[in-house]
Amino acid sequence: EDIEDNDRVYVFGAGNNGKVENIKATSYVLSEDANIANNLINVVSIDINTNKVSSFSNIACGAEENTVVAPGTNINSIYYDEENTYGPMNGTSMATPYVSGALGLVSEALPYLSGKQLVDAILTTAKKDFLLPKYMITEELTDDESKIVRYNIIYFDDNFDKSSNNIENILSDYFETHKNLETNQYGGVSKE
Repeated sequence: EDIEDNDRVYVFGAGNNGKVENIKATSYVLSEDANIANNLINVVSIDINTNKVSSFSNIACGAEENTVVAPGTNINSIYYDEENTYGPMNGTSMATPYVSGALGLVSEALPYLSGKQLVDAILTTAKKDFLLPKYMITEELTDDESKIVRYNIIYFDDNFDKSSNNIENILSDYFETHKNLETNQYGGVSKE
């Protein structure tokens, strides 16, 4: 109601699960009401050193038309420690303020624009020269009873080595970084 009644723009982080899909709340809002979707921007994190989508960032499948990328890797931010020091942090929550700030600047320069027009200004003028990762791994539970998880490797690079040895290395690296998973001798995977 707030979006429509007050012509507001909402900016969301895509999430930090390293998944293809977007966070459920954003996807739900985008699919439920086209009028509200016009006032939403979804933000994916990129690493400004490589110009690639950050390995932890969701890439917002289902919200592509409302998505921009912004720096979200190694952003200087305050730590919540005893001394409130500053240091590098990662996340779509680090990237989202860049987009909010850009919206604020456009709104200040062109105060007569509606929320939808502000969103259009950001989405249509954003650079599109960032790089997708070579691949991403998705997880899906096949059913609740057996707790069997299916893993899919989605390739974004046609020249990527898809040999069985390379796939095995990719999955080994994935399981190494996701310690809560366990493989058995038959190649099946289950959550601990």
